[in-house]
This record gives sequence, C-alpha cells and structure tokens, in this order.
Amino acid sequence: MKRFLSMLLVAAMVLSLAACGGNSGSDNTGSTTNAAANEAGEKTTEKAPAEQAGSEAAQTEAPKAEGTDGEETSLVAVVTSDPGGLSPYGTNRGGKQAVRSAVFEALFWMDENKNLCPVLGKSYEYLGEGKYHVTLFDYITDSQGNALKASDVVFSLDKMIEDGHSNSWVGSLDTYSAVDEYTVELVFKNEFRGNFETLVCNLYCVTEAAWTASPDAMAEDPVGTGLYLYESGVSGSEYNFVKRDGYWQTDEQYICAKNTCNVDHFTLRIINDASTIAIALENGEIDYTQNIENADRGNFMNEETGEVLDGYTMKELINSSLIRMSFNCSEKSQCSDANLRKAIATAVDNAAVAYNAVGICGHETTGYFNPIWLDADADAMSVDNYYSYDPDAAKAFLDSSSYDGTTLKVLVQPNSNCTNAAVLIQAYCRAIGIDLELMEFESAMYSEYFDDETGELWDFIIWGIGSSNDATWKQLYTLDINQGKTGVNHLQIADEKLQSLYDTAANVNTNSTESVNELLSYVTDNCYEYGMFYYTLIYFGTDKVTKIVTGAGNSESIYNAFELK
Repeated sequence: MKRFLSMLLVAAMVLSLAACGGNSGSDNTGSTTNAAANEAGEKTTEKAPAEQAGSEAAQTEAPKAEGTDGEETSLVAVVTSDPGGLSPYGTNRGGKQAVRSAVFEALFWMDENKNLCPVLGKSYEYLGEGKYHVTLFDYITDSQGNALKASDVVFSLDKMIEDGHSNSWVGSLDTYSAVDEYTVELVFKNEFRGNFETLVCNLYCVTEAAWTASPDAMAEDPVGTGLYLYESGVSGSEYNFVKRDGYWQTDEQYICAKNTCNVDHFTLRIINDASTIAIALENGEIDYTQNIENADRGNFMNEETGEVLDGYTMKELINSSLIRMSFNCSEKSQCSDANLRKAIATAVDNAAVAYNAVGICGHETTGYFNPIWLDADADAMSVDNYYSYDPDAAKAFLDSSSYDGTTLKVLVQPNSNCTNAAVLIQAYCRAIGIDLELMEFESAMYSEYFDDETGELWDFIIWGIGSSNDATWKQLYTLDINQGKTGVNHLQIADEKLQSLYDTAANVNTNSTESVNELLSYVTDNCYEYGMFYYTLIYFGTDKVTKIVTGAGNSESIYNAFELK
C-alpha cells in the first residue's frame, strides 16, 4: 500500500514539475579463505579442505558432466560483447569473462555467500604489513599436460600487468615472487581489506610453457587449466567449448561451483542487440542470457509479483551499486549545513525513487550500505527509521537550517538509474521549498565536475553505479582525505574522527562488522552521504536451465555449474 500511495504521489509531483517548467533528467572481490581476514591480525593456516573451501566445498559429489538421464548436456548462452581474442587477458567484458572462466582458472573464487573457495590456490597465509603467501595445489596441469607452479603464477601476473587492462586489480600490488615451487608471495602497498581478494579472484593463470608455445599469445588456441577446451568458432559470432578429459582436480573436498562440470558442451553466442536476444530466448534458440533489458522483462516475468513465467527460469543477484547523494560540505556550498542535508534526505521517498529508477528490482536502503559489499552485515548495519520519508520532519530540518533559497546545483551521474532517480528527488525537494538544478553531462564532463577540488561546481551528487562487491572503504572512497590534494576529502570535509574511522574500517587487521558499522553510523549521523537504494540484476533462461549459478556481487555466470534438465 505504501508503494501504491507513493506512486500516486510521484505521478502528481512529476506532472507538477513539468507544469512548473523545472529541469528534468536527460565496473574486485573479496572475502578471505577460511574467513581468516575477518579476525584482526590473525594469520591464516591451512584448514580441513571442506571448511576451507566455504559453503560449497562440502558437497560430496565429484565434478560431473552428465544430465540426470546420463546423456551429455549442452548449454547455449548469449552475451553482447565479443571476447576480442581467447587469451585470459584483455578488456574485461562479458565475452572475455565467459571464455576466461571456461578455459582458465584463477587462484580462488568467491561464492554468493562471500566465501573464498580454493581453485588453483589451496590455502593462503597473511603475514602482516600487506604480505600474503599463497600455497598452490601441487598437481595442477593444463590441458596439454604442463604442470602449473608458482613461477607460472608470477609469469601470469607479468602478463596481466603488461596487458594494461587490469589496473584496478593490480594497482594496489607492490611486489610478487615465487617463494618456492608451490608458494607465491604477494605484497600490497597497504593493508586494506579486499586488495588480496580482488587480485586472487581475477588472476587467471597460464603455464609459461603453453604460452611460449602459442604462436599468437593464445588469441585463437587457448590452453588453460580449466574445465573446457576450445573447439571451434567464428569471431564476433559464436564460440564452442567441450568438456576437457582428465581435469586435474579430482579431490571432491575441493570441488566448488567454479570447478563443478555439469555441462558437456558450452556455446557462447554473441548478439549485440538486446531485443534480438529477447526474441532468441522466447524462440528457444538460446538457453540463457544476462542481457534482457527492462523493456523486455515482462515477456519472462510478472513485473508486479516478481514471479517467473511458465517456460522460463530466472535468478536475481544484488548489484553492488548504492545509489546515493554525496554532499559538498564546503563553506562555499549551502550543503555545509547539516540540517539542510538532513532535510533533503528526509524529503525523499526512497521506495518511490527506487521503483521509478529500476522498477521491481529497486530496494530502498535501511542504512548507508549495500548488503553485497564484502564486509557488510545487513542486520548489524540497518538503522531504525533511516531518514525515512517524512515531509514534516524535512520541513523542520529546513527551518532549522541556514538555507537561503538559493537553487542547489546537483551533478547527476550519466546513467539511467541515476537520471531517473534525479527527476523525483528534484520534485520531492521542491515540495518542501528547495529548488534543484540538475546538471547532466556526458561521461568526460561529468568526471571533470565530479573531481572538482574547488568546492564550487556542485552542491551534491546523485551517483553510485559500480560493478564490484568491494569492501566498504573502497565504495566510500570519497570520504578518504588521502584521495585529494587539498587537505580535505572529496566532499570538502576535514574531519579527523571521520578519517580515523575510515582507516580503521579499511585496514585488514582492524576491519570488522563493528568497525565498518561505526564508520557508517558516523557518516549517517552527520549525513555526509546518504544511501537511497540498491537494485538487483535479473538473469533469464528457458526452463531447460533448472539452476543458474553466479559468484558474489558481480555479473559473472558460472556456466559450467548450471543444472540442466
């Protein structure tokens, strides 16, 4: 009922806004193996395999690749972007993710419960001061029979860095080396939570022997340690993979979704047009896709109830984005007044804004966090009446502020979720007497304004689109005074307590639910930033697919682990 009433109010406000001539609106990972890094300063040692591998490692079946009737299984999936070559390196787009996941393997994999599961890496130990040791399984072989050892991991890191498309994964890495035949040392520039997890879940490895033997850097004939062999394909159109015989990992205690093989034959099809993808799914020409746009969702689900329609299967995955308002707290801005910031936050109905932005996929926040973030605990971080929609309270905050009626300049991230939200935020603010000018630019200009250090170009920003389930500190980098050059953080704040709380929440030795919650509570009390909503991604398949498997907080589908009729 609340949402229905909110929608009526939204419709009235949008009409009123149009009548008044107002402005309108026009992509790391990580938990820790054995959850060890959750304990401050505690070193990690190898535990019993089932415990170490997380929630999915305790399954009792070895890798398989047959349907329930014993016949070979096949899956046709679609993405919108070509991999651009079959090596594990290059631009991290949908096609590249799928090929890389089929043929190659990373050191670890993070499941949906944020457990870090062994893949090539058997265990790790944190030694302090940013230093980690990763121990590999000592029986890994690629599809040509080459053994993969610590020197090959170092070689793969060299290739990843030379490639230049993975700066967000390796940017915090300081040094790396092989300690012995099966141990790799990784040293990071700081002790921030998530640096290790992000790298080891994205470092897809090759053997130096196979790479050296390849005439084209594996662009057309990839050789990896993964579950599949590349069979055939046409660039920009279709790529076919077949289950590898003699896959190296046979110890059922170390089998997780990432190295379970339920699919014998895997075809990756490239279709650039989203409406064409929807038609292909309706016609049964494909089995699965991540790329159904909002306009076509109603063909596969009831958008009122959220239920999937007969003949299809679907999965919702929380996106790591948090759509938020970040306030300019400089004396040059009206938003330096905390009561004005609280008036704006309380004036907005987050449920209505979320619905207008992303429909049934939108979820209003109960605190300044997204539950998929690496170190977030939704129960611990929820706040009673988190700046709940209350026009009367908003007006009271406004009356207590020093707001002089000046139109506030609002920078809007160039994304439909943010621009759709901005229109309603503008209407809600106008309803209590605050005028907003929405500034919407293309990406380059937006970035220039976003990075302004003068404190003069905007009063607050509506933004938050991201693609990684980073630790909280990384999602909240605008609060870090070290990111700027002027002695204040991105929001023009010089607050020693805020910085201390931020540093404590970021450090792997002191990161915990309690330290993160303390940081978020302080930000909430001062309303420096205000989270409004997060949203889910919805993936669809035909009912041939009985289970869709993904990792934590990202869009990567684990095709090999799909369950099929």
